[in-house]
Order: sequence, then C-alpha cells, then structure tokens
Amino acid sequence: MVLFFIIPDKMMANDNDKDVAELIAQAENHFENQRNRQSLEAWLSVLELDSTHYRALHETSLLYNIMGYQFEDEETSMEYYNKALHHAEQALEHHPDHDESHYVYSIALGRLGDKSPPRTRVRYANLIKEHAEIALELNPEHAGAWHVLGVWHHNAANLNLAERTGVRMLGGLPPSSNEEAEEAFKRAIELDSQTIVFYHDFAKFYMDWGKKQKAKSILQQAVTMEPKIEGDEKFLDNSKNMLANL
Repeated sequence: MVLFFIIPDKMMANDNDKDVAELIAQAENHFENQRNRQSLEAWLSVLELDSTHYRALHETSLLYNIMGYQFEDEETSMEYYNKALHHAEQALEHHPDHDESHYVYSIALGRLGDKSPPRTRVRYANLIKEHAEIALELNPEHAGAWHVLGVWHHNAANLNLAERTGVRMLGGLPPSSNEEAEEAFKRAIELDSQTIVFYHDFAKFYMDWGKKQKAKSILQQAVTMEPKIEGDEKFLDNSKNMLANL
C-alpha cells in the first residue's frame, strides 16, 4: 500500500520562514565578524528561498560593492560591481518605496561609473544624485545616502575645464557646490560617527578644496578608529598615508 501524505501549505511556509530567519542570523553574524564572503553566501541562500526578499537584495548588492572594491584586478572588480547593480535593480523593481533600494542602486552606479565611458559616466552621475535624494526623501536620516550625496557634490563641483566642457556636451549635470558637499558629509558623520569611509572621503574632499587643516582634523579622527567591517583596513591605511603627507 502506498500512503500519500499531504503537507499543508501553511506548514511549508512556516518551515521556509524559519530557514530564512536562520540564514539572516548567520549573515548578520558573519558580517559583524568581518567575514564578508560568508555573509554574502548566506544572503544569496535567502534569495534562493525568496527571490524578492527586500533585505537580502539590498544587503547582497552592498556586499558585492564592498568586496569588489577590495580587488586589485579590474576585471574581477567589474564582475562584482555588475552583480551589485543587478541586485540593486531587483531591489528597485520589487521595493521601489524603500530607501535602501535607492541607496544601493546609487552606490552600484557610482562604482561602475568610475570605469565607464564618458557618456555613460554622465548618465550614471545624474542617476546617482537622483536616487540618493529619493533615499533621503524616504529616510532623511540615512547616513549612507548623505555620504553618497557628499561624494557626488565633491566630484561634480571640482571638474576641471576640459571635464566641464565634456560634461556639457554630453547633457550636463545638476547644480553642485563644495558647500553642499561639506554639509552632506557633516550630516553623514552626525548620523553615523563609526563609519571610517565617511571620514576618509570627507578628508579627501577638504584636500581637493584646499582646506588642509580641516582635512587634517578629520584624518586625525579617522586614524584612531577601529575597522568595523571587512574592507575598512584599506580606508584606514589610506587615511594614515594622507595624514602623513599633509
């Protein structure tokens, strides 16, 4: 005799939720203990169970960006950045009303834009500002989005003459200023004083603006910080080198 057991849909759903919760706990633990690859693998496993999971999509995109920045090999970096963009696009498609979707999208575009042809770079630059601002409309206290906006104003406000001419020919950028960059960086650090990349990029901005004493003050804070996530060591070392050269 063959016995057929019917497993209720509700029981299967509960098991699935339990598996997702366990994987999320693993991903968080790995990330907090600076194990990015293991954290990424756990988030990818969540997506295998739920392909539209909001947090898994944006955390996966963020990790691909963080990890891609660590590679010296440009081809490998670009592979990771493209994966970051793919997951950010999925987050935007399924969760357009959530701040993290727009935030990770702006970061992924920023990383890819650095390696893209001029026309693509200008198009990405416009989208970066747009989505960072949408993230801030949804969550005015999103420190990461303020940081993205600071970097955007820093880059856009300090183009040389040839770059400005090229940008105008390719459609132009929204207005930018060093003052707005400064305010955005300050706001990011007010909201999150433990993220070293905020200090690192703020100091770079002050150096480019010719305000070396302000850059020095920021770097003196940065070099006392402990790495919080895997990858922070690179920003810490860069900060130490910048401070030594001031």
